[in-house]
Amino acid sequence: MCNYSPKTCLCYKQDLTDFFKFVDGREVTPNLISDYVMFKRDNGCSAVSVNRYISAIRSYFDYCCRFAGCARNPAAGIRNIKTEKRLPLFITEPVMNDLLDNHLRRDTFKRYRTFLVVLVFYHTGIRCSELAAIRDLDINLEKRYIKIYGKGRKERLVPFGSELEYHLREFTKMRDTEIRVSDGHLFTDIHGKGLSGFQIRIITKQALLRVVPAKFAHPHVLRHTFATAMMNHGAKIENVALLLGHESVDTTTIYEHVSINYLQSIHRQVFR
Repeated sequence: MCNYSPKTCLCYKQDLTDFFKFVDGREVTPNLISDYVMFKRDNGCSAVSVNRYISAIRSYFDYCCRFAGCARNPAAGIRNIKTEKRLPLFITEPVMNDLLDNHLRRDTFKRYRTFLVVLVFYHTGIRCSELAAIRDLDINLEKRYIKIYGKGRKERLVPFGSELEYHLREFTKMRDTEIRVSDGHLFTDIHGKGLSGFQIRIITKQALLRVVPAKFAHPHVLRHTFATAMMNHGAKIENVALLLGHESVDTTTIYEHVSINYLQSIHRQVFR
């Protein structure tokens, strides 16, 4: 499972366990896999979930062909199910500005932490797992960028503006005065231990519920909100994709020569 996150590996393990329960000792053929796909669909499994099952099965037999003497991959010809493209949820800029300016106080460590979690999500578009992993050493305040380790531990530099720089400085001063930070994470609990992704999702949800309905109260909505704001202000889609850490075969050659200085100039068009 090279370059897969632990969470993805666990999901694949669970998917394969489910599949082999269905197989029940029978020979795995393309027809049997197709029957399994239909079985999952008939039982209300979404197209996205079924495609993940197919991917897990295909990857498993790819491995068997390479390392376990399997002659062929029975899932090689199984096509993914078409999925409907849904418009991503996002929060408008006026609502985000209202939240940050009027609803989130910064007079205590926990309150400032909540404010900064939301601000970092909104100004960078990073994933929840990426935010949880940020350490103080990953932040360059002078050059205004954060070193982010994305999916597959791939590294990218994400720029930020003067507003976020100011609050990063102020928050870390308050944090280091009140709490002994033991593990180097930017966001910690009162004991100095880095926050988990689950804790960050709860903090974000509670903050966003002040101004939006529950379906919008999620870190990933802030990722869409960042991307939408960037594109509304004229950023090119390939540059937004690079900031988000998306991969695209079609745009890989474009990405190779884009510098952090150029990304910072794009970022300044939207965020102070």
